[in-house]
Formats: sequence, structure tokens, C-alpha cells
Amino acid sequence: MGVAEILNRAADLLEKPGAWTQGAYARDALGVGVQSVFEMPADAGCFCIAGAVARAGGPERMWGALIPVIDLLGLERADEAVQWNDDPRRTQAEVVAALREAARKASEASA
Repeated sequence: MGVAEILNRAADLLEKPGAWTQGAYARDALGVGVQSVFEMPADAGCFCIAGAVARAGGPERMWGALIPVIDLLGLERADEAVQWNDDPRRTQAEVVAALREAARKASEASA
């Protein structure tokens, strides 16, 4: 699976109402935050930007798959994508839009 597909799958995960979170990579069915993408439970129902990318493409590919997002947002480091997600002014729609645009750019770059 390519980076563009991972990013689009992550956007698909986050588009649903209530599927986005801040302050944790993911939240389980009870709303408990998960602080490691390698320990995400199967019942995780909402994700931050990095957690959604990890769920979509596997935790070992998360940081690499976030590179187009990092470039799009003008960030310097991968962990800044998580900080961007967690900004209290951020919205779910902005996160989904960033993933979609980064996927589009990644697709163009690989064509």
C-alpha cells in the first residue's frame, strides 16, 4: 500500500462524526486514551492524525507516511504533526482536509 492510500484511509477513519480526538493517539470504546500506536486496541473508535495513519498503514509506517502532511503544513519534524492535531483551535475538518491534500500531493509525486 502506498503513502497516498494510507493517508486517504486515515482521512476515511477521521471523517465520521466523533472519530477524531486530541491528546491521545486513539481512544478505546470507553474513551480511554491510548499513548502508543503499538498498543491500540481493536475497539479504538477515534484517532488523532498520527493514530489514524498508524491504523490505516500500520504503526511501523506511521512517521514515514506522515511526511507529506509535514511538508504540506510547513512543519519540520514528525512529532509536530501531533502537536498541530492537538492545537485547541484545530478542527476535525481541518485534519481530514490536510490528510486528503497530502494524499493528493503524494499521489502526484509518485506518478
